[in-house]
Amino acid sequence: LRARDWATVRRFVRESERRQGPIPAQEAAAVLWALLDLHVRDATLGYLAARPKPEVTGAWRELVQVAPPLWRAPVATLYAFWCYAAGQGARTNVGIEVALAADPDYSMALLLDQVVGAAMNPLRFIPDLAKECRPIARRIERRRPPAGRRKARRGRADG
Repeated sequence: LRARDWATVRRFVRESERRQGPIPAQEAAAVLWALLDLHVRDATLGYLAARPKPEVTGAWRELVQVAPPLWRAPVATLYAFWCYAAGQGARTNVGIEVALAADPDYSMALLLDQVVGAAMNPLRFIPDLAKECRPIARRIERRRPPAGRRKARRGRADG
């Protein structure tokens, strides 16, 4: 499922660069669902952070607007990161505020809030972040569990 969700997000980004009109509801729902997986969200940071294209930023903003409140934090955080990478400070702050309003404990939004508050230069931070997140995407594409996690053995009782 994770590989399928990651493919959905990649396709969304590629199509956002040339999309005319609003995002179809079924596509929006599929992307929002995919981003609930933290590994897919993190892989997305690696895929997107180095390329803050305005068309895709608009697509992230549109997804934030249509996201149900319980699903809003991941996409609002991605929107904020995308804006941060593009040097759009005010929009970055709006994305962070929306994410934290949806989930005050959303760790990635809290991290970005700290980075912005510390006045870190996005030109230095974003490439390092993207570099750290790209291996997550490669592991998903190879259908391997994220680093540091092992699959549970069959028949093993938890507890």
